[in-house]
Amino acid sequence: MPCVISNVSAAMDMVVRASLRWRGILRFYNANTGCLGTEVVAALVKTPRLITPFLAFLPAALIAGCSSTLLDNAPAWPPADYRKIINDSKEIPDEVTKVAQVSEPRKTVAPQLYDWVVCLKSDTKPTPSFFAVFFEGEKIQLVRRAVQIDQCEMADYSPLAPPVPPTAQKMQIKRKT
Repeated sequence: MPCVISNVSAAMDMVVRASLRWRGILRFYNANTGCLGTEVVAALVKTPRLITPFLAFLPAALIAGCSSTLLDNAPAWPPADYRKIINDSKEIPDEVTKVAQVSEPRKTVAPQLYDWVVCLKSDTKPTPSFFAVFFEGEKIQLVRRAVQIDQCEMADYSPLAPPVPPTAQKMQIKRKT
């Protein structure tokens, strides 16, 4: 018997078995391969009352099979001295780091890799360039041009090397006596 519909997940397998058992056509389901035979598909198509319960649970089963939860193993705090790490990095050209502005670190979101992302903005003419720098722990793992999911265009920036405050000059106050 050829396989027409194949299983996508354990949840789908439960829905198929329950629906077929309820309709008395479980004998056409091959549990080893997770396939429905052509007879079952033909029976479901011929009688709408048979396909209704099957289609009622199908979206839920597909969503359950595709969902997953990922553990967040990212450190609770961003790299301590991320500005110095970026400034000393060999992956980022010196031309960029000289005039670059940097954003605050943000935790990465699901499709992004690694733990933290920091955006760099290079004020090149006519349009600025944005770069995403990905950290894992205290180490740079990836540097690439920023894409929309990095949200670098919306970030707030400050100079990569913060300006050194001028040294305070001691003033002598003369008292009148």
